[in-house]
Amino acid sequence: MVQCTHAGRFQMYDYGGAAANAAAYGPEYATRDGPPDIAAQYGRLGGMPVDLVAGTHDGVIPAANIRAHHSSMLAAGVRATYRVRAYGGACVHMCEHMCGRVRGREHEGVRVKYRVRA
Repeated sequence: MVQCTHAGRFQMYDYGGAAANAAAYGPEYATRDGPPDIAAQYGRLGGMPVDLVAGTHDGVIPAANIRAHHSSMLAAGVRATYRVRAYGGACVHMCEHMCGRVRGREHEGVRVKYRVRA
């Protein structure tokens, strides 16, 4: 998180130099400035539907970060939705909500494999 804040973009972990990043991500990163930029790859999602959910009590990822990803996805032509829920830190509730969203996508012809563990 700190590296992304300093870099000003959502990126993979920076191992501290071109050689180390190339070892982790591939030889094309030996000459690039920093690790892969995640948002620059959103266009590769094509027409795949993406549902982003932020929790108002999430102590790890602020809703503003999720909104930024949503904006980047829309700009890249991704079919993305964004919702804020009044929870966070309670994975069980999040899992139940997300499984419901996944089941809701099945009628659109989206093939999904999922399993919920109790």
